[in-house]
Amino acid sequence: MHGLLLLLEEELLSVENPYPNEKKYIHKTLRNYQNIRASFTDTCLIAMANRASDSLIFTTDSDFNIYRDSRGKPFNLISPY
Repeated sequence: MHGLLLLLEEELLSVENPYPNEKKYIHKTLRNYQNIRASFTDTCLIAMANRASDSLIFTTDSDFNIYRDSRGKPFNLISPY
């Protein structure tokens, strides 16, 4: 079985769609970061990371060095940047 599917099957990883519950926040975040052309995916991840103060984002997207949480603080990242 493919590694990603195994992680999902073993419930070590979950797939979430924050849009239905967080659409206003996601739209606001897209507007806030329109100058760097934040993607829909980025803003969904930002919305999910805002739910928990101890969230950790694994990314190779350097824009996450710019993005801030709802309190104006940088996110905790695992990133090569």
